[in-house]
Amino acid sequence: MGLENLNRWHWMLISLIVGALLGYAQLYDLTGKRITPDEWYSDRRTIGLAVLMGKLNVPKTEQGYAMIADLTIYPAIEGKVCVAGNELLPANGKQGIGIYRPFQQVTEIPFRLIDGPPPPSPTYSILDYVKDLQKNRPDVAYRFAWWAVPPFTWSIWIGGSFLVIGILFPTFLSVLMGAGYMPVPKPREKPLRKSLYNSGGNEEMEGLVKAKKGPISAAEQNQLDELTTRLEQNLGGATIASGQVGTATDTGATAAAIRKLEAQPLDEQRPLIEAPKEDLEWGGEFYPVAHAKHKEEEK
Repeated sequence: MGLENLNRWHWMLISLIVGALLGYAQLYDLTGKRITPDEWYSDRRTIGLAVLMGKLNVPKTEQGYAMIADLTIYPAIEGKVCVAGNELLPANGKQGIGIYRPFQQVTEIPFRLIDGPPPPSPTYSILDYVKDLQKNRPDVAYRFAWWAVPPFTWSIWIGGSFLVIGILFPTFLSVLMGAGYMPVPKPREKPLRKSLYNSGGNEEMEGLVKAKKGPISAAEQNQLDELTTRLEQNLGGATIASGQVGTATDTGATAAAIRKLEAQPLDEQRPLIEAPKEDLEWGGEFYPVAHAKHKEEEK
């Protein structure tokens, strides 16, 4: 079965299955354990929490570069929040000239500062800390990784797979077929309907009922004549011709009866039987009604 024989609904079904598998692979491993962002980006180096907090509180350089750029805060997974971004480091040991290097840091919930006051609530996270920091430092920028939230992850992968595999790809195949670069699917043969004729197990009659293409051969004509002869013999001398069926005896008797009726005068024909007249009496309140008159029984 080639690609040209697949219908559009086949591709839509395949796209949903592929999208669901890709979405699952983004959220869970083979054991069903939730994958954390630090496992996906294991190539990033980890910096200390004190370094991260210190550079978040340092203002931008004279050239307008932030010490922590592209700060991304991921949703909480199993009581931990992963933070990723780029840290500004000096290049070649020279001050004033630096490069950004990616980093990540996994923080606990509740988020607790080193040598700082206790967290205001048990659900206090580094996201809440950055929001509080923005009140006094508007230049501190961050983004929340909404695409890592499970409902959005499923929607992205299933929806994207449906668009690419279920809609765009079959449309591309149709264009290739129209241009002659792919074979066109062959039309499927419809199954023959079962004949309404019931031959009752007669194989000879069943073979004659089946429609055949082309003229009848000599062997088939002989078979048809033989079957016709058998049917005439079974009917007791009946003849099958011009759509009429009858015996010679019945035909002669019918003709003799007709000639007898035609030759007999009308007076000699059987008289009509008259119905006995009853003694009726008429009466009625609104219109006349005939009632049979009953004779009194003799005492």
